[in-house]
Amino acid sequence: MYHFNEPLIRINMKKLLIAIAVLYGFNAGAQVTWHNSAKQLSKNVYEVHITAALQKSWHIYSTTTPDGGPLPSRLIYDGIDKKSLGPVLEKGRIQSRFEPVFNVRVKYFEDSVTFIQRVTFKTPAPLLISGAVEYMLCNNRQCMPPAKWTFNIKPD
Repeated sequence: MYHFNEPLIRINMKKLLIAIAVLYGFNAGAQVTWHNSAKQLSKNVYEVHITAALQKSWHIYSTTTPDGGPLPSRLIYDGIDKKSLGPVLEKGRIQSRFEPVFNVRVKYFEDSVTFIQRVTFKTPAPLLISGAVEYMLCNNRQCMPPAKWTFNIKPD
């Protein structure tokens, strides 16, 4: 009788899915369109809005997707320490389902999602707020390799 190491199989399945996506050269950029803006709330506080508009049948994972699952979306800012960031709010219709490949309940958005985050600067804000969104897209047949979209926002 064979005994399988289930956590090892899950890890290898994740690696296999990512490797297949890379080998086929999928381009996540073709499946999502990004928009951004920032508005000033007070002297040194801005609210950043990053919107992902997805092609039909594709989804992007929530920033709250649990460990062990696919790559959660993440906002990264150039030159801003984490203490200066508020929590990421997500505006969109969140979906949740158990994903056997990852053995976790994943959270994701279809159609579109707007990530909203307050950023506090110690000095007056720069002319541009720069950073990136790390994300992963999937549909019911395949997952794209993790991708990064960079942004430069001129605050209103």
